[in-house]
Amino acid sequence: MDQKNVPSRAEASATDKFKLGKKWFWIGLVISLLNVLSGLIFGIALMIEKKYRREGLIITLVAVAVAVATVTWAILKTDILVRAYHLQTGK
Repeated sequence: MDQKNVPSRAEASATDKFKLGKKWFWIGLVISLLNVLSGLIFGIALMIEKKYRREGLIITLVAVAVAVATVTWAILKTDILVRAYHLQTGK
């Protein structure tokens, strides 16, 4: 048997941890896109962990950006509806 290409237990464990961390990062991004509050909670929880601080910051920033975009859209949509009402009623 050729032992050169077989990873050690430490290398295999590090690779598994990286894959696990990467998976949770992508799950966190999807959560922050679908639900802002959950994304903030998940991002802050990751920022508390030293190993995942950067990923937590990214997830938190995405959640904040989605919140700002949602509020901006709601304000613009409301303004358009109010203007349409005023045009229709003549007030």
